[in-house]
Amino acid sequence: MNWHIHELLFGYSSAVIAGFLFTAIPNWTGCMPARGWPLMELTALWLIGRLAVAGALGLGPVAVMVVGTADCRRRLGFAMVVMPIMLIGGWIIPSFTRNRLVKQSPEPGLLPVPFGRFDAVSLDGVLLALTVWMIWPMSLPTGVLLVALGLSALADVPPATGFHLLGIGGFGGMTVAVMMRASLGHTGRALEAGAALTLAFACVALAAVVRVAVPGLAGLWIAATLWTAGFGLFVWHFAPVLTLPNPARRQPNGR
Repeated sequence: MNWHIHELLFGYSSAVIAGFLFTAIPNWTGCMPARGWPLMELTALWLIGRLAVAGALGLGPVAVMVVGTADCRRRLGFAMVVMPIMLIGGWIIPSFTRNRLVKQSPEPGLLPVPFGRFDAVSLDGVLLALTVWMIWPMSLPTGVLLVALGLSALADVPPATGFHLLGIGGFGGMTVAVMMRASLGHTGRALEAGAALTLAFACVALAAVVRVAVPGLAGLWIAATLWTAGFGLFVWHFAPVLTLPNPARRQPNGR
């Protein structure tokens, strides 16, 4: 279980966030993205971390920083992923949606509002709620502040339910959506999901529902199958997209 939680947070989520920042920051700043040996070294460091935590390198618990069973550290890890996902999502979702709607010429009043003061206050509230959750996870204030995760503190709901909804649905759903959008946009493809990507996203979202709604091993295996199918479709669709030449960079004469 410790490996499972650790790899979702530091194996999967950190890799996705780093990938987003490595593509977004160069666009924001006009600087060249990381490439060549520095990028290879970072990738190698990430892979070594995955092998070390899995025990494949024969290292003892001290060498891999002792994942242990401290609930506070798990909650801290989740909180550290929740905040950037909410910050980035709260910024780019209205922006991407607005860009799409502008092309369809909707009424100005129907366009999403850009990231503003209300969003900043909301993030401050989330930060407060997550801080209380890390320190007093099963208290009444935590339940009131966190609502969905707080059902564990307010009612007879297992704490793992909130973790699975947040991890599978929140982390998985948001990150796969951003990966799809970024992979299409940065390779010059049309920003159309299509049947395959729509099904992939649906599989990831349904995996979260099944994991908390279907008890026992049946729910575990069905959710795992849906999650794997969703990301399998993603890889199948984007393998040629990310390995073939970018059509946006081709010269007008077709060279």
